[in-house]
Amino acid sequence: MELHPHETRVLKALNGRMSPQKVANASGLDVDAVLRASSWLMTKNLVRIDESSWECVELGGEGIEYASTGLPERRLINEIGGGASIEELRKSFGTKAFNIGFGWLRKKGKVRVGGGFVKVVDKKETDDERLISVLAKKAQSTSEMDDKMLLALKMLKTRKGVVDVKTQKSIFISPTQKGLDIAKRTDVDERIGQLTPQHIKNGSWRARGIRPYDTSVFVSPKMPVRTHPVQSQIARVRRIFTCMGFKEISGPIVESAFWNFDALFQPQDHPAREMHDTFYLKGEPFVEMGAYERVK
Repeated sequence: MELHPHETRVLKALNGRMSPQKVANASGLDVDAVLRASSWLMTKNLVRIDESSWECVELGGEGIEYASTGLPERRLINEIGGGASIEELRKSFGTKAFNIGFGWLRKKGKVRVGGGFVKVVDKKETDDERLISVLAKKAQSTSEMDDKMLLALKMLKTRKGVVDVKTQKSIFISPTQKGLDIAKRTDVDERIGQLTPQHIKNGSWRARGIRPYDTSVFVSPKMPVRTHPVQSQIARVRRIFTCMGFKEISGPIVESAFWNFDALFQPQDHPAREMHDTFYLKGEPFVEMGAYERVK
């Protein structure tokens, strides 16, 4: 089986289930080259590629602030103390912060309101507060979170800027038995795969040789160029008129109204003849003798 030098290096570097970075370190290739070679090897059933993804959670800008000062509802609980009026709290706490904190306190069932006064009924730390404390120390993976933490995360996601959730992907490459067998009996092909000016100058290509290309390998066809939509429409119009019996002739950049309209039997009141569709220039265009009469 013909293998690219990068494929051979990857196979020889694999000694079990490894990350692309470890394979790169062992093979001397960069990570991108390892991933490309691994994809080729997978199509030949010489390696397996396992991909998994998870969400990595860390504190956002608001979350970092809350980690040091506490959530608005926690600060409001401390402000309420044994009880306080809504108006006093709004003045001392600030309208915006009060509205945020008071809304979450009621949503969490932490306060009781009556006659314009607020009383705290539960001062216990909540799961979302504990999650913020955990995230302040280290970013967490959702795969490592328990049910309570996941519910707390769901709640924090509804609050703008508190947490940042990013999808992370891990890739691991493992050799198949067929790949291990081939790796043992295959040496790296040191022939030149891409000829450079340096190879030609120092003559190293003579000693190393040049790796041949397999022209039988299927390659998806690529469209090198595409016809411009205007050109496609011009070609369509040309086909229509030539099929009707007209002949195409070449003319000047500025064409006479006679050849552009009359010779094509376009009605005198056709919209295309109007000033907003056609630019008219002063002058007497040359028209061969008898042409007017024949068209007439």
